[in-house]
Amino acid sequence: MKNVPITLKILSVIFFYLVAVFIFTLLSLQTDGNFFQNIIRGDEFRWDYEAMFSAIYFVWAIYLWKASKEPEKHTHFIDFTIWANILHAVVMTTVGIFRSGELYHLFGDSLLIGLPAVVLLFFRRKYLITQK
Repeated sequence: MKNVPITLKILSVIFFYLVAVFIFTLLSLQTDGNFFQNIIRGDEFRWDYEAMFSAIYFVWAIYLWKASKEPEKHTHFIDFTIWANILHAVVMTTVGIFRSGELYHLFGDSLLIGLPAVVLLFFRRKYLITQK
């Protein structure tokens, strides 16, 4: 699992980025500015929805970082991370197709979480093949 630790750390940093976007957007709304809402988010801000996902991604990022130290001991968590993010990306892309006004935003976010998950899947499969 030579490449898995760095891929887990990259995914962890992406999750921390998503939490930071929530915090900066919230601060932007508090100061009557719309910079983060318009430039980074690109759509209507739903603080309750964003807060829920930020909490999940924050905890997930911490555990991904911990798992990157000994990935062999965390294979179920890594598999869960891979498939949860791939399916999340598929659902977001599908929603973007039906909500054409949000396609760009949802497709961008889908790439942000889906691409590292696919890379992680590749490295995970490669590791499983070499173990046989």
